Amino acid sequence: VKSDLQVEYVCDAAFRDAIQETGAIFHDVEDICAEHGMSFKEMLVDCLAEYAVDENSGDPAWGNIFGSIATEKLIPVFLDFFRSLSPKVVVYCPLRCPYAHFASQVLRIRDVSLLIAPGPGSMMREICKFGDTAGQVAERIRSNPANAKAVEGIRDLLGKVLSLNTFEPLCHENYTQLNLVATLQSLAEPLSERDACVYFAHGKKFEFLGPLRDPFSPDETICRELMDEIREAVYCRSDVVYVSMGQITGDDPRYGWTASYGDRLLTGKQICHAIYRVIFRQLGKAKSVGPMVIFTVGTHGKREDLELLGWEIPENCHIVSGLPEVQVLQAARPALFVTDGPHGHSLIDALTVGSPMMIIPCHEEMAKTKLLKELGVAIQVPVPSVTSFTDIESPIGSFEALLVDALEELLGTSRRAFRWNAQALSDEIRDSGGAERAVDLIQEVIPRSKRETLRSKIWE
Repeated sequence: VKSDLQVEYVCDAAFRDAIQETGAIFHDVEDICAEHGMSFKEMLVDCLAEYAVDENSGDPAWGNIFGSIATEKLIPVFLDFFRSLSPKVVVYCPLRCPYAHFASQVLRIRDVSLLIAPGPGSMMREICKFGDTAGQVAERIRSNPANAKAVEGIRDLLGKVLSLNTFEPLCHENYTQLNLVATLQSLAEPLSERDACVYFAHGKKFEFLGPLRDPFSPDETICRELMDEIREAVYCRSDVVYVSMGQITGDDPRYGWTASYGDRLLTGKQICHAIYRVIFRQLGKAKSVGPMVIFTVGTHGKREDLELLGWEIPENCHIVSGLPEVQVLQAARPALFVTDGPHGHSLIDALTVGSPMMIIPCHEEMAKTKLLKELGVAIQVPVPSVTSFTDIESPIGSFEALLVDALEELLGTSRRAFRWNAQALSDEIRDSGGAERAVDLIQEVIPRSKRETLRSKIWE
């Protein structure tokens, strides 16, 4: 939009305001489908029921990702929609919106895929959810009568023979010649050599852009006093340690203050208090001596709560609710970022400023956490659980010992290596180009003579 291009965005109504605030023209997918006598959401539910008719196909949920019934129904809908817009380029999600790609092919409209998953290799993670290999999932798809009928319908409509996930690699036909990936190549999930050869043979190129975020602009009116202290600490070359505990200090029934996820032996409250005790003990100093430590919390674990318990809070430790994380990270460029789980954009925000991390996953471990450990930018401190912890008699003491070891490694013995590795990823984020490079690559797809009248259709 900022490049003076007309952008038409199809999405769920829940995102209407966010899309319109950018200046894009919003189209409700339900309204588009209603013109063809169907409800988008109800149609997806009905498709799952069609897959489930075949009892030999296992969990029908695979149809949401790999099936063709919904795609066959939606291609004619979006053929009409594209004809009404005459877009010069279509940008679509290859996993959720393959129908946009196939409709573009029929109308000979140039298209670009935008993948927000960590690369085409992330398909293996989706496959593992069904407890199968890619070949077994392909066999399920191939043998399902309702899906087989939809596959034939799509082939007839497009006038070409496509495997449509009946053979490996799954979803490879959902991609076009230029495919944008909203992650770093270093953080992408690995693609098998066989699958890579298929993509290469078909001339399908993947461009890794890093996070697609708006340029950061600090709001000086937020937490002005704290921001002044952060700037002073940075000016004096004092370390800043930023501890984000928003999730475990909230009221989420699964991960919050009173919850213990799965077979974890500690509640959110116990985890939070253990982190406080260790950091107060290891890093707590007079304000003019120690590092600046910032804790951001949710509903619970506030400063006044600790004072009521008789806790003595070191002068250099600040406990704040509702802190603007991106602003703090950009200003402080912390020597260490401690987070209670790889959720939201927090990990990317920390990597952007080159901060090493201590990750305390308060629910299931994510693939991204494992990769960050392998890249040497993070240490994971596991929360004691029944299945993975031997000393269940004193889980709090054992957990605190792990926290101490991680702090000593991140800020002491291996500090330089962690900082170096984190800065390397920060440089990769900067060099990947982000949203600006995405726009440049999309415009390169369009013939130069048509760029002045560009109408771009964007999907997610």
